[in-house]
Amino acid sequence: MAEAVTSLIVSLRPPRWDGGLPMLMLCDQNGDALPGQVSCQVTTHADGTSTAVVTFAINGHDVALARG
Repeated sequence: MAEAVTSLIVSLRPPRWDGGLPMLMLCDQNGDALPGQVSCQVTTHADGTSTAVVTFAINGHDVALARG
């Protein structure tokens, strides 16, 4: 059986309310934001590379980005 693959992308999303600012969110291949996100921070480094750190709220349930 072939393994299912999900592509993830950091995407600029529109504000959630009038007057709000656009936000970066980790999204699946369909453009849907992954649930439980608290923040997404992108840092550009001196060598020109960038890294993204996404923080999730953990409320006693499992957080899984892939099935094993």
